[in-house]
Amino acid sequence: MNRQTIENALDQLDLPLLVDSWQMKIGLDLDEEPAIWVWVILTRNDTDFPTREGIRRQVEEAIAAVTTTETLLGTVAPWVFVNFRTVDEVRELELA
Repeated sequence: MNRQTIENALDQLDLPLLVDSWQMKIGLDLDEEPAIWVWVILTRNDTDFPTREGIRRQVEEAIAAVTTTETLLGTVAPWVFVNFRTVDEVRELELA
């Protein structure tokens, strides 16, 4: 998985204005499978579920488009975990 390719795909998304930024980590999950964690940083905490779900789908689809490969055994893609935090939560975590 190429980090820059994934970042470019995420940068090209047309996300709502309430998305301040995003953070990403690439690694292995608990089962030693390739995984990507994305934290979408929101400007406010009162974002409704349908809006968050739409953002989650966009992120998952963008990552799948640049990381999914076909092999003789079938489709191979990393697990993608999309989580949400607010700008205030990120600041608190940075201060801790």
